[in-house]
Amino acid sequence: MRAEQPAPERTRGFGQLRSTIRDHASGRRADGAPIERVLAETADLAEREVRLGDPSVEPGLLARQVRLWSLDAYLDEPALRNAPRFY
Repeated sequence: MRAEQPAPERTRGFGQLRSTIRDHASGRRADGAPIERVLAETADLAEREVRLGDPSVEPGLLARQVRLWSLDAYLDEPALRNAPRFY
């Protein structure tokens, strides 16, 4: 069985959300905020987006993806771009 592809408007919405999350996480890292605080802030941002946007989005799956986007942006160091990540 082939998985259903997301609707194009949903894909665009996730792309915008990913960009927002990554910008916020990298900006907060530059401000010196700890990762724990940044993860909580980005989770709140994503939750608000879901409430305002598509309520059919599975919150648990989105929360996991938001954490990954946040970690990637927060830990993004040019010198470490080719290093393996274990999360």
